[in-house]
Amino acid sequence: MDSDVKIREYGQGDPSKAVYFYFRIFEKQFNFIGAVEEYFIKNMAELWDDIDKNMLWIAEKDGEIVGTVMIVRKSDTTAQLRYFAVDESVQGQQLGTELLKIAMGFCRDNGYKHVFLWTIDVCESAKHLYHKFGFRQTETKPNNRWARYPLVEERWDFSET
Repeated sequence: MDSDVKIREYGQGDPSKAVYFYFRIFEKQFNFIGAVEEYFIKNMAELWDDIDKNMLWIAEKDGEIVGTVMIVRKSDTTAQLRYFAVDESVQGQQLGTELLKIAMGFCRDNGYKHVFLWTIDVCESAKHLYHKFGFRQTETKPNNRWARYPLVEERWDFSET
């Protein structure tokens, strides 16, 4: 990983910036339309549902966000991984791996035995990492709201044995 990239827990103002970063990634890489921004904003609000058991991490380089990942408690033993993204400028430098290590460590430390996430079919590099971390695709559903082309949403699940 680039030594100029620092990963930290979120601070004041970061959730809003993270949503914008995440939206811009999907707008640029996958031609998402503006309607998805509302979905992202609403879901970021889950961060404050349990401030002790939820967390957002920010990866920064030169004061700019270059990566994010969030864990949200769904039950005492289940969490959802959200907002996992790495800017193209730092892809291939293991930042995604580091973010997932941190997030999954947080899950273990907080007793989450089951972690799930939703992604889309076009996120090949992220899906490769999910598989590497032990996630398996368990569900799919069509999505015609976020882009001007049909997408397939995929649910991926991880369970400690």
